[in-house]
Amino acid sequence: MSSENKALIQRWFDEVWTRGSVPSIDALMAPSCMVHGLGSGTGTHRGNGLGFSATNRPIRFSGMTFARIQDGKLVEGWNVFDQLGMLQQLGIVNLPA
Repeated sequence: MSSENKALIQRWFDEVWTRGSVPSIDALMAPSCMVHGLGSGTGTHRGNGLGFSATNRPIRFSGMTFARIQDGKLVEGWNVFDQLGMLQQLGIVNLPA
């Protein structure tokens, strides 16, 4: 991976995932970008964007991200993460003992 592409990916995770900068999405992602799945990391569930009310619980989940870059912009991304584990931590899914 070129140093420019590596810097772009690092900037994406820092600005979008860590800082929550919505303007950075438009700055770093091509208008026709295709994104598959979601990302991974740690955080506190404070929003209603997952289809249920915020739990304000801390979560930690792992995953993988693959990105395709063209002309200095993200043009396609694949994200795979442990969504079941996240939902268990939030108390949304409880598996039988």
